[in-house]
Amino acid sequence: MDAKRPETSILIPSIDGSRDGMLPRLLEQLKSQTYQDFEVIIKVGDNRQGRAINNAAGEAKGDYIVIMDDDIFLGHDTLLERLVAAVRSEPKIGMGGASVVVWDKANWLQRRVMIEVPRYAAPVVSEITDSDLAFHGCCILRKDVFFAVGGERENIIRGLDPDLRMRLRGAGYRVALIPHTWFYHLPPATFGKFVKKFFRNGQGSSYIQLMHPEFIYETHTGEGEFVERRGLAYRIFRYPLRLAGHLIHGRLIGFTADCAYAAGVLTGYVKYGWQKRARARAASSGRE
Repeated sequence: MDAKRPETSILIPSIDGSRDGMLPRLLEQLKSQTYQDFEVIIKVGDNRQGRAINNAAGEAKGDYIVIMDDDIFLGHDTLLERLVAAVRSEPKIGMGGASVVVWDKANWLQRRVMIEVPRYAAPVVSEITDSDLAFHGCCILRKDVFFAVGGERENIIRGLDPDLRMRLRGAGYRVALIPHTWFYHLPPATFGKFVKKFFRNGQGSSYIQLMHPEFIYETHTGEGEFVERRGLAYRIFRYPLRLAGHLIHGRLIGFTADCAYAAGVLTGYVKYGWQKRARARAASSGRE
């Protein structure tokens, strides 16, 4: 890297700085990118992804920030070049994401998860396409825009993507997939880890619903008008319809994922509901 200030800062939050060797592999891939005007900032050991990203962004010297998960694989050597070119050419892009696609190196389970579970894969686009399928796994933002909308919410453990997308759109910016860009982000490789992940996601969802319901947003899987929120009744009643759809179409992995997620939600409601009531009692006692 030159001593001059880089144009782009790549921010990678990581719990252990390795992710079973996937982070070192990602760093090696970055050396092969056709675009090299960047620095890499890795934040290790913070289990709050939003806080880790904010801290890294505070150190970033670039005008653009690229956020990457520590367990992704870049799809091609021109990925960064295309991301940067897109935000240079279209100032109204607030968040530009690369498409996540099914990898030929994925095992059978991982392929079925990406095919049957919504938002695990996105088609590669040929033009800038407004989409909720742009997410933190691999995305680019203007640093000044990122801070102008308040950066990441550090107090939520799930739902960073829809929250940031909502605030960017509210400020008049586009959230879009960038043409001819893709990467790989594999689901868990074993059935046990797969079920555990969706159960944990369900618990995280119940935490947001109980503790921070203002951060619950609708996430779209296709193009068209973006609805920010849906009512609780709508979200509850569409769930059995989705389960029935999985069974009708033989999507057993999708059915299992939603069942594990629902079990996590119910468990979380018990766990976090108790915590919420305990806090309310403590607050009430303090006022007496």
